[in-house]
Amino acid sequence: MTLFLCFVCVICVIGQWMVFDLHKSAISFSVVSDEDYHTVDGDGGSSSSRNVDKKSNTANIVTIINQNVASDTTVSIEGIQPALLSPEGRSKQHLFVHIGKAGGSSIQIMVKKSRESCKELTAMEETNKRNSSSNSDSDDKKLLKAQVCALATIPEGRVHLKARLHPQKFYAKYTQFLINLRDPIDRLVSWYNYELASYRKEPLWSSANQTGQASDNFRRLTKECYPGDKTEDGFAKMVREGLLSSPFDKQEQSDGGAIQPCDKLARFCLRGDIMCFGHNYYNYEVYLEEILLRKGLSVPNPDNHRQERIRIDAIRSEYSMQDFNRTVGLWTSNTIEEWKEFPGVAPFVQSLYGRVRSIESYKGAIKTEQPKPEVLGPEARTALCKHICAELVVYKLALRAADNLDASDVRESFEALDDHCGIRVDEVCGTTWTFRDIKSQKKVFEEAPW
Repeated sequence: MTLFLCFVCVICVIGQWMVFDLHKSAISFSVVSDEDYHTVDGDGGSSSSRNVDKKSNTANIVTIINQNVASDTTVSIEGIQPALLSPEGRSKQHLFVHIGKAGGSSIQIMVKKSRESCKELTAMEETNKRNSSSNSDSDDKKLLKAQVCALATIPEGRVHLKARLHPQKFYAKYTQFLINLRDPIDRLVSWYNYELASYRKEPLWSSANQTGQASDNFRRLTKECYPGDKTEDGFAKMVREGLLSSPFDKQEQSDGGAIQPCDKLARFCLRGDIMCFGHNYYNYEVYLEEILLRKGLSVPNPDNHRQERIRIDAIRSEYSMQDFNRTVGLWTSNTIEEWKEFPGVAPFVQSLYGRVRSIESYKGAIKTEQPKPEVLGPEARTALCKHICAELVVYKLALRAADNLDASDVRESFEALDDHCGIRVDEVCGTTWTFRDIKSQKKVFEEAPW
């Protein structure tokens, strides 16, 4: 009998150690509530849940540690599930990392409107409490205020270009981040179109004396090297001649001076090695390296950097309203069951989302819209993808680590990227990323004009 009791005690100690070890890992997560217990394994495997026979008068608030973490993009994405924003997280702010030319302007408009509307709704609620004998608002009003004020937790200052990009001064103050993502090829096409239009509209931008080498690089690129009024003329020619027509050393690096000849200038601009105005230079790695490092996704981990519990909510440009709708549900629902029954954001909240149409019309448009014609041919797209491999890997890691996406979302974006590139990105570019302090290498805090 004594030996049996000792054996039981040993098993209990081992069990407690295993639970403690799981809680130390950000790859696993637990859902703790008064009614339910839910876990997902660290490799994103199938989930299991059981009901606990425990009576309680308190709300079933769910605490979740992100499970959507893997430093290798080949790790199975099966079982990835969206994670509710924890009660603690709801009292914290989300830093908006506005990645250029990836649909972030609509989010920025929404954030500004949300802050204004939250103040108005809060004031109305206080007025109603003072004037109403029932001292309460309707459930619809409470739901509306919860949704609007959840979005208002995004502070006014955003990370965009050079602004608030410093890891210690800004990123380090937050553990929750809202980011916007877009297919990397489409983002580069949008960069070219935007900068070309801005270049022509702004007289100061046409002079290298006003904005330095950044302006001169783009002037040469679009005026001397690959002129054209349309993207298919200038951008497509830049890709073809820079990556297909001229053999080059894939390890070539900029020395910081004026770049000669044109094909080399094209390659450096496309990869973001030099500034051709701003949005090519400030790419995914520049914006996201600090977040991914803190998330524990660098291989190897430099200086044994401590892995933190970091939350990422991603809004994909291709599915902006779908992701936005789900994110609001995750930020305002108290249980998984409540989130699954989430009816969608209120029409008023939809109207806050910048220039994007309503969810209803968005869903209908998905089926009827014709795909836009490709600027690049298949061979050029493949060459471009191979040239920007680091960008593709970071993009995929961000998708994999997003707390508001599920397995089907991640798989859909991964497959779309493979199709667009005409290659299996993992096989060509690899699947791991190593932190290299790219902001310091690019000297964005010393020399970049934006």
